[in-house]
Amino acid sequence: MEKVNILYSIIIPHYNVPELLQRCLNSIPDLPSFQVIIVDDCSDGKIVDFRCFPGMERENVKCIFLKKKTWSRFC
Repeated sequence: MEKVNILYSIIIPHYNVPELLQRCLNSIPDLPSFQVIIVDDCSDGKIVDFRCFPGMERENVKCIFLKKKTWSRFC
């Protein structure tokens, strides 16, 4: 197994806007030196199709799906 040197780690928070997430991912090179971590904060399944979630087809992307909402608009 070849060792890959990750030079950049990009963390993207996400909530209910898959089109914007895809646009963001399109701006990041699909290279082994780029690691992308998407943290989805309990998006609504009626808005987001989790079967075709943006980035899941890329090897350098890891998706984390939170089960409980972690933020509030009134903080």
